[in-house]
Amino acid sequence: MPPIHPCQFGNRKSEFGVRNFHPPTPAPEGVLKLLIANRGEIAVRIIRACREMGIGTVAVYSEVDRLAPHVLMADQSFPIGPAEAAASYLNMDRLLDVASERGARLLHPGYGFLAENAE
Repeated sequence: MPPIHPCQFGNRKSEFGVRNFHPPTPAPEGVLKLLIANRGEIAVRIIRACREMGIGTVAVYSEVDRLAPHVLMADQSFPIGPAEAAASYLNMDRLLDVASERGARLLHPGYGFLAENAE
């Protein structure tokens, strides 16, 4: 029997607080991919909406967020730096590099971080 993913508990809440988790299935080639430049509940909601629309998801995470729900739920997840937001979630060059490397043509800033960055 294959090992159970940490969030794969059907309709019950997992230890990460994620409901109705389904293991990620990579988006087929040619399907739009969205890089989510945020973390936490907003990233989880964006991932769920993308699944409903058939859009692939790319999550980014700092060192301290490596086991966060959005990282585990996304089709692809990639580290972007240390815990400090200025060196990770606000590092536009790194975010664009990951988007380009992974074929994500869309970028969702979420709330806070990039959404409140006037640059």
